[in-house]
This record gives sequence, C-alpha cells and structure tokens, in this order.
Amino acid sequence: RGRPRSPHRPSSPPWTRRARTSTHPKARPEGLPSSGLANRGYVFTDTVHERVKAIDFYARKYPHLTRQQWEQEFHAGRVSSCGMKGYNRAKRRAAHAKGDRKTSFSESLPCDVYYIAKSGERLQYHKPPWIEPPAPRELAIIYQDEDIIAVNKPNGLQVLPGSGFQDSTVLGMLQQFYPTACPVHRLGRGTSGVLLCAKNHRARMRLSKNFKEGKVTKVYRALVQGIVEKQMFDVKAAIGPMASGPHRGINAYREDGRPSWTQFRVIQTDRQANTTVMEADIKTGRPHQIRIHAAFAGHPLVADPFYAKGGLPISDKDGGDQRRVGDTGYWLHSMRLSVRHPCRDKDVEAAKASPISKDDGGNENKTRRMVDLFAPPPPELSARVSQIEKHR
Repeated sequence: RGRPRSPHRPSSPPWTRRARTSTHPKARPEGLPSSGLANRGYVFTDTVHERVKAIDFYARKYPHLTRQQWEQEFHAGRVSSCGMKGYNRAKRRAAHAKGDRKTSFSESLPCDVYYIAKSGERLQYHKPPWIEPPAPRELAIIYQDEDIIAVNKPNGLQVLPGSGFQDSTVLGMLQQFYPTACPVHRLGRGTSGVLLCAKNHRARMRLSKNFKEGKVTKVYRALVQGIVEKQMFDVKAAIGPMASGPHRGINAYREDGRPSWTQFRVIQTDRQANTTVMEADIKTGRPHQIRIHAAFAGHPLVADPFYAKGGLPISDKDGGDQRRVGDTGYWLHSMRLSVRHPCRDKDVEAAKASPISKDDGGNENKTRRMVDLFAPPPPELSARVSQIEKHR
C-alpha cells in the first residue's frame, strides 16, 4: 500500500547508462531545466534467507560493486539490521529487554564487515542522496476527489523511480502532497497526457482490476513517419519481451508474444514533412504498445530512438545496442481516458476537456458514474481536434 520498491541498484557504478534525451532533428522538445535536483536518498530493505555474513550477502546479490567498495559502505555506517521478518514489535521489545539482541532489535543497528545475519533477518542499505537527471518540475492536476487524482504528465517526466530518477518522478511529486497516492498505469517518460492515480488502497485495487479486464478507454495522439494511406486500420501484432541480445527483456514484436490490439485512425497528413498525425485507441495495455504497433505497420513514431519498422529495436549496426527504450524524443500524447469511478455509485464529477490547476477549485462537469478525462494535445498533434470533439 505504500511507496513501491525502487528499481535502483543500491549504488550506481560510473558506467550505468541512464535514459537520455534524443538529439534527432525532429525530436519532441522537453523544456528541461539546466540541472537536476538532489533527492533524499533511498533505503533498500532485503531479507536474508540463510545464515551469512552481511558483506557476503551484499557482494553476492549486488556484484556491480566490488567487495572492497562494499567494505567502504559498511565502514561508512550505511548498512544496518532492522530485526527479523514477521517479528512483531511487542515481541521485539520483550526480547530486547531480556538482553537477547541476536533474536530481535528495538531499533536498527549498524552492521560492521564482520556482522553475521540470521535467516529471516532484514538488512537495510541507506543509499545517500544523489543528483538526479534534469526533469520537468511542474505537474498539472486535471481532476481529483477523495479517491482518485488525474494529472497531465509532461513529456520528459518519469512515472516511477528508475534510470537515475527517484524524487523527480510523478510518484515522488505526488507523494509530497498525497502520501498514499500511486499511479495505476504507466506512461513512457517521453509520453505526455492523462495519467490516473489512486489515493487509497480500495481505489487502487478496483482501478487496477478495470485496467486488467480492459474496461478502460484510452485514446492517444501520435505523429508517425510517412504518409498513411488507410484512414482506419487495426494492428493485432503480438508483443512480448525479447529473449536474447542487448535488449533482452524489452518488449517488441514477437510471434509467440501476448495478444495485442490497437485501432489507428488518420487525423491529418503532411506530405511536405512526410508525416501523419494519427489517433490510437488501445484495446490492450502492453508496454510501448503504440510505438511497437505503429512501427510494425511500417510507420514508426517520428524521432523514436528505439523502435524501427517491423516493431523491433533498431539494429545493432545502426547503433541500436547503445539505445534504450526509455530514451525520449518521440511524439506521443495520452489524450483521453474514460473509466468507471472505483468508489462511487452515484453521479460523480469528471474533469472538463482542459487541465485545471491545483488551486482552481472545481472546474468540472457532471456525468454518471464515469470519469472522462481529457488533456489537450500539443499543437503538433492537435490538428482538427476542435472538429473531432464536436462529433463525439
């Protein structure tokens, strides 16, 4: 129910590659600040499953740091023991009062390089603060009530911690004001638009179920390469993680992947620029689905640094092994999201077709049980948007 576990390694080596901003001439601008902010650091908790020296445990589980480097972390007092997993506080205090400090502890105790951890004991590593990469520092709220909050995520802002980001994420920014808030779906770092979050456990579970069962309408705008001749078409190419190579585990087109379905509709073509603005209605929610399906159809997103025609990563001979799926620059915007309210059975208030700020009050319309969220696309993706909205 609390803050999701960070995917960061306990300490980032110098060669760690972070998500980058594209240098493509047609890349989507991000308007990032000149420098990143220092975060608060992070505490990693691990449970030991056998009697072992604490330093041996960390050196084996996190081999990207040498044993000598881990010794320095222990000498700096960044590793501690916080008791046995599942051992409740009352028993911990009673055992401590009897002087049994090996069974349980009333507080975290620093570990030295000779410390031997027992099976079931929890160890913590306190990673010190670091300077995060530059990221947008503003997050507009579209709609909120006591159960949910929807934001208009800017491109360049990551949703969850990773790739060097910790506090400069949607999760980190939201939890400064709403400690229990958590996104119920994800958008790529380079994707902008509507992002729905839950404020409590009940709303999170119900919304997650709706997303899993496909009971959410999600419509995107994308700028793709080339002139798309068909006005409407479906792509049902299967998507799955790559089994080998430098991008192992990253989603791409796979014949034996999970069934995936995207409906595309042409909005406007620009023959001079050789680009097409398309609307994408995704019926399934695979990671990077629109980018993969657009590329599979022969029209990758403009300035997409990772996916090439066919829905596969750019080949190694073209520098594909140096690229990351989290790199930005592509043009993709989450324009509309409609979902049943997770906790209300009567009429609810849904956001109007424009973002509102946190202090605007209730600039909303009423609708029955459905929350219809809309974030205007950027000018490059907003062709004919006024005419489209009139016919909805």
